[in-house]
Amino acid sequence: RSWDLSGIPCAHALCVIHRERAAVTDFVSDWYTLDKFEKSYEPSIQTVRGRKFWPNTGKPDLLPPKVDRMPGRKKSTNRQVEHWWERANGKNPRGTRKTHCTVCHKAKHNRKTCPLLKQAGGQTSNPTNVDQSQANETIMAQSQSNTTSVNLIPTQNSVVAPTGRQMG
Repeated sequence: RSWDLSGIPCAHALCVIHRERAAVTDFVSDWYTLDKFEKSYEPSIQTVRGRKFWPNTGKPDLLPPKVDRMPGRKKSTNRQVEHWWERANGKNPRGTRKTHCTVCHKAKHNRKTCPLLKQAGGQTSNPTNVDQSQANETIMAQSQSNTTSVNLIPTQNSVVAPTGRQMG
């Protein structure tokens, strides 16, 4: 039905036309040819000559309408374009930040290259395990030295499930 109304074959008809190895242009209406298109718009569309051929009206040139500022922050200020050349030269306009180790809190190295962790257990793939084992040893030593034994490391038995009541 849409083929009858528009004059263009639908997708199913195109598949059949291709399977039969026929020319699709034979099944499209003649109104879609370039010749018919040019003839239909010939009287109404004329070519426009250059600006130097326009007649001078003596009136002032038309200007584009004024743009009202919308509320909120401008999108151009979100982009930090004004300092792009400093970043391209390797300079950070806010200054450089020194790296600090999370284990010994000294500058110029990080946790992965910390000399304390290297002394404790050698270079490991996961330095967190070394630090955690040291912490567990110190906690166990402190709990044994105290008179009352308190289990500071939570286990499955010591974890209390929430009751669903709100405190307050």
